[in-house]
Amino acid sequence: MKLMGHLQFIWFWRFLGWLLVAVVVYLSLTSSLPDVKLGIQDQDKLGHFTAYALLAWWFSQTYPARLHGFFGLFLALLGIALEFLQDLVGDRYFEYGDMLANMLGVVGGCLLARTPAGTALRRLECFWEARGAP
Repeated sequence: MKLMGHLQFIWFWRFLGWLLVAVVVYLSLTSSLPDVKLGIQDQDKLGHFTAYALLAWWFSQTYPARLHGFFGLFLALLGIALEFLQDLVGDRYFEYGDMLANMLGVVGGCLLARTPAGTALRRLECFWEARGAP
């Protein structure tokens, strides 16, 4: 399995990443979120951390390393900006804890991208290639 080189479906992966950003923005600003209780303490913070970790990990795979710092900063600022915007929406609340969870998620996603998990999309493409998928 060859993992070196560029992603074959790079534009699709990038589009999907920006679609994920749009979903995070929508979910951050909508007042009609489903109230799902998982019985986890600070479930809200875990959701923030996970969303931003996923975004940072995703963009680390789909853009060159020289842009990773830019995307980390962009995502951290996005998380901060969305918290301020939530305060303006009315049904949502500004929380420093959410900002912190967002920023820690960005750091976690960037660190995850430096592990073997950082080649997940390449591995997926190699799997598809080996299976004869488009």
